[in-house]
Formats: sequence, C-alpha cells, structure tokens
Amino acid sequence: MEKSVIVTGCNQGTGYLVCQRFEREGYTVYGLDLNVGDYNQYTGRCDLCDLVKTEEVLKRLFADKGTPDVLVNNAGIYFGVNWEAQTIEQYEKTMDVNSRAVFYVTKLFARQLIKANRPGSVVNVSSISAQIGSIDPAYAASKAAVEALTKSFA
Repeated sequence: MEKSVIVTGCNQGTGYLVCQRFEREGYTVYGLDLNVGDYNQYTGRCDLCDLVKTEEVLKRLFADKGTPDVLVNNAGIYFGVNWEAQTIEQYEKTMDVNSRAVFYVTKLFARQLIKANRPGSVVNVSSISAQIGSIDPAYAASKAAVEALTKSFA
C-alpha cells in the first residue's frame, strides 16, 4: 500500500529536507507552500494564511488522492526583529503562519482521518525559542503556541 505525507513549508530549508527523506522512504509527498517548487506541483501555490484557499486545496487533495498517512506542520516565518522594531503586522503574520495554520491544517487533516476511519500521524515543528525566547518575540510566542497545540491535540 502506497503511503503519503503532507508537508507544509515544503520548498526550502528543513521542509525540503523532510520531503526528500519521506520520498526516500517511499512516500508520495504533497507539499503546501507559498512558492511553487519540487514538492507542491500537485497542490500549487498555497498561502496558509488564506484559510479558505488552504481548505480548498486540502479538500481537493483528499478527494483526488485519498487520506494521507502523515501531516508535517513545518511552515514558518521569522522576521528576526526585536520587540521595539516589530510591527503588529509582523506579529500577526508570524502567528498566522507559525501557529494558526498549524491549528487549522491539523484540524482538517484529523477530520479527514476520522471520516476515513484510519490512523495517521501529525508532526509539528517547533523551536528551542519556545522554551528560551528569541530576539523575535512573535516567533518565540508562535512556537510556544505550537507546543501547546501539540499537547492539546494529543
């Protein structure tokens, strides 16, 4: 039986490496990313801040390809500015990408698993900044939220 995975933030950095690893392990990789690249050819460009578009993309994926086995919430944004320089827009964007998207994509994925009556796994990528802080307070807060979401979903 063929296995598949959804990876957010699939076209650079850690996300790209995660996709490569899953591919080597025989998984079909469906990536979600703002930019089109190697791993989101099927889904196309997907802005995780646009919840309507994200839901449309995932519903199409589920209908066309079935229920994936794994979800990796990897997408993230980091402005690297201190609290004095950080704008509310940067704060909101960071929370949207790094935390709100994790909540929403996980919820859609979990509902699909329940509907399909099958098991699955969710991997949420956080950061040591959730524990020790960061020059970028929004980033640290968003990753702490990811850790709390992970515990709450579990």
